[in-house]
Amino acid sequence: MLKEKPAQLMRPKAPKQGKRVLLEKIPFIWNRINFSNKITIRNISRYKKRVFATIFGIMGCTALMMSGFGLKDSIVDLPNKQFNEIFKFDAMIYINNYDVVEDEDLFNYDCIKEKANVQVISATTTSTEVNFFVVEDNLGLDKFINLYEVENYTKVFLEEDKIIISDKLAQIKNVGVGDEITFVDANNVSSTYVISSVIEMYFEHYAFVSKATYENKGFEYNPNSVYLQIDEITQEEQDSLTKELLENEKILTVQYISDMVENVNNMLESLDQVIVILIIIASLLAFVVLFNLSNINIHERKREIATLKVLGFYNKEVDNYITKENIILTVIGVVIGLVFGYFLAGYIIFTVEIEKARFVHNIKYYSYIYSTVLAFAFTFVVNGITHFTLKKIDMIESLKSVE
Repeated sequence: MLKEKPAQLMRPKAPKQGKRVLLEKIPFIWNRINFSNKITIRNISRYKKRVFATIFGIMGCTALMMSGFGLKDSIVDLPNKQFNEIFKFDAMIYINNYDVVEDEDLFNYDCIKEKANVQVISATTTSTEVNFFVVEDNLGLDKFINLYEVENYTKVFLEEDKIIISDKLAQIKNVGVGDEITFVDANNVSSTYVISSVIEMYFEHYAFVSKATYENKGFEYNPNSVYLQIDEITQEEQDSLTKELLENEKILTVQYISDMVENVNNMLESLDQVIVILIIIASLLAFVVLFNLSNINIHERKREIATLKVLGFYNKEVDNYITKENIILTVIGVVIGLVFGYFLAGYIIFTVEIEKARFVHNIKYYSYIYSTVLAFAFTFVVNGITHFTLKKIDMIESLKSVE
């Protein structure tokens, strides 16, 4: 445009000439298309820049909406997966004396179904904090936690002289099955283990070894925690149980899984607000893109539209002449946007993951539906606004020659 002469720029832009489209060379299809649809197909081929701008804009907006919904899908189920599917216990008790785990009377409550003793150590591996679990045997471990292999989702068990670690820890340390990993405890004593399995975990880093393996490394097994499976009880009964347990001075704290789930959900609520804002802004962007491109399209083709009115096109036919193009381009943009959004969501999920949490790239089917419905909703809103703009075009004024 900068190369044009000023006088030329001041004159209305001549409509682009129509060209034969590839579909016309297939008579079997072309001859079965009605007249108005043939015009729409030819117009799409005439204004290629606007077509690509519209498709690209809709694709980007749909992908952003998909990313918002996908991010929500990837985190909303994390508390349930961690604290209901993987963790099978209902409460954990921290103690300061080994004698407590041997005191059967202390846990002699009708509501307590199972208990498992475990030694929990705060360890590090090259500055990364790890919850290091030493359990008595596979049976004791299986009572309070499900360990599933990340790759094939099969259940795994402790092996002699080997360790099981969580997948996020394996990812950070770039290790896998068969590799060695070294841990340092609070007393600055290190021990090295061979990894037997990498398991699914969503919060914090975990490592599991058997009592025999731990003692083979020269350490003494001293359980400092008890994990309980409890029948469903009311909040009042839970408070009463906690109060009675804490009356024993050897018990430090009692923590319930339900409280942990509530804390995590509260933490994720702030992220939900960010996701909602992302979806709203992406939706508004879709509206702005369609509205602006539609206005530009009408402005550039004002004389053409006025000519159609002079030739006897009704308002509804003029609407179809313009809005059909928007609908077709929206369909193409949404389809491409859903595919692009899937990969964009995966990239965002990978980017926003913190060191102590793992998100799941799991976009639910209704997220695709929501993104599609929102994109088309704004298309129909813009088409509704376009109807009044087209109706206002004055045939005589638009067709006047420029002096």
